Amino acid sequence: MSVQVLLQHLGGLRSDKLHSSMELLGGFLMTALKNNRDSFTSANEYEILVSYALGKLKDKQYKTAEASFKDALIVRKSGLKQKGMAPSFAKLPSEAYIKYKLYLCYQGMDNIPMAVSVLESLPVKVRPVKVNLILAKLYQRLGLTRSAVTCYKEVLRKNPLAFDAILNLLSLGDYANEVASIVTVAVPGSDWILSLVKGHAMMHNKDYHRGFAQLEAASQTSMVAGDTRLECHLAHLRVRTGDNRSAIAHFEKARTLDRYLLDGMDIYACLLYEEKELAKLDKLATELFYTTEIHPATWVALGYRALGKHDYKRAIYLAVQATKLNQLCNSAVVLKGCALRAIDEQTDAIAHFKEASRLDPAKFICYKELVDTYLSMMRQTDALVAAQSALKAIGPQPNCLVLCAKVQMNAENGKEKALNYVDKALALEPNNQYAMLVKGEILFKLKKFKEAVKFLSRCVENHSNSQMHSLLGNCYHIMSDHAKAMNHHTVALSLDPENKMAEDGISAISNLQNNDGTFDFEESSGAGLSGQLDGGGNSDDEMVLTE
Repeated sequence: MSVQVLLQHLGGLRSDKLHSSMELLGGFLMTALKNNRDSFTSANEYEILVSYALGKLKDKQYKTAEASFKDALIVRKSGLKQKGMAPSFAKLPSEAYIKYKLYLCYQGMDNIPMAVSVLESLPVKVRPVKVNLILAKLYQRLGLTRSAVTCYKEVLRKNPLAFDAILNLLSLGDYANEVASIVTVAVPGSDWILSLVKGHAMMHNKDYHRGFAQLEAASQTSMVAGDTRLECHLAHLRVRTGDNRSAIAHFEKARTLDRYLLDGMDIYACLLYEEKELAKLDKLATELFYTTEIHPATWVALGYRALGKHDYKRAIYLAVQATKLNQLCNSAVVLKGCALRAIDEQTDAIAHFKEASRLDPAKFICYKELVDTYLSMMRQTDALVAAQSALKAIGPQPNCLVLCAKVQMNAENGKEKALNYVDKALALEPNNQYAMLVKGEILFKLKKFKEAVKFLSRCVENHSNSQMHSLLGNCYHIMSDHAKAMNHHTVALSLDPENKMAEDGISAISNLQNNDGTFDFEESSGAGLSGQLDGGGNSDDEMVLTE
């Protein structure tokens, strides 16, 4: 019959070109199969069902594809029992191949339990490395640590240089020695790999500074010098320690190595927004958009650009587009939370920041934004719990210590505790600008204006920062040195035209000069800082330097 001739001509699924032909004819062949089932061998029927399902999967018609793949497995099982049919099936897609495609269907439908179940149905001995790696990641996502560890180890047993498996295994516990042993046996003379393993193990053990030093040393070796991924890992470590400027520098180096880089660019966009590098953010968003529209980093970068332009509803829309591409995109969840807070949807914003901290417990910005939101709502106790959660999840890093200080300085009788936290942060990282600013604010709250001026004056010599200058301006204003106060507010405004504290300070001094009278700084609503720090006016988070 003509259908049989066509099948013989196409030759089944044995090349990409013929594979595509079968997919295109899948619908017609399915009709022919239904009308003339007795005229087809089980191998023909299996081939048609698979090709039809592949076409539907490509069109994201997951339910239809699932049904056809399941029918194909039934036909395959029945056909293999028929005498003489085994050789015909041997030339066609395997059971593992079909079950992997079924997994893609369930993934597309976001049915994680069924995705796990279909992969688990493959006997352990015949599971491809790829399937074990997928299962391990699914187990990890579901919190099934022991099962995830078993699968990652199985991946490494067959492929010792599977770096994804190595990194994820290290994130699940203290397996550095075990991984090193596997790699050493499989690849003699692999010191550079062991150095990478050691560095990442330190990172997951919250020893960020030593981990950074280890990975930075590894990046100088000839084997991995100029590796884009390694530069991104160094950037991530700097994010963990709160050194945003250094993290940005490493991300920029990674982009010079690979201009089409996508991984980590959502975090890079967030850092540029945090550090008010809006021109760079605009450039990044544009370049990512012209690179691809199907990666969440593109939409996150566009979203932070919209946030920088105060287009909050658009930022929410773009964050949603990013999460449609990847529901686990932490940066998109944080972005949406920031935009929701900006339109006074505080409760929803809190829910998003909590979800972001669940997705990535070691990401500081989730806790920072949560604390800022609680402080803006005068929920001091909740803010303190969130800050302490950051300290527990990330470790005693400068940024976490400063976050605790920021909360304590708003508490009754908490200013001395806050000063203790921030001094610990500065002992760990003397050049931490976030810590410098918060210490200046604490001294201001303690009314130690001369000490604040002395400390902040040293800080701005090496770190010209808008918020520090405006804080210095307010200190000088209280001390009645209006010339210096005006100078510092002017510098602050030149560094950040949107610094409202500096605007208010300049306005207050101008009014004083125009009226040629005395001016009570602490009673003035225009002075900005004092009202914010003592509970009046805007919340403290508007005045603190964004980390």
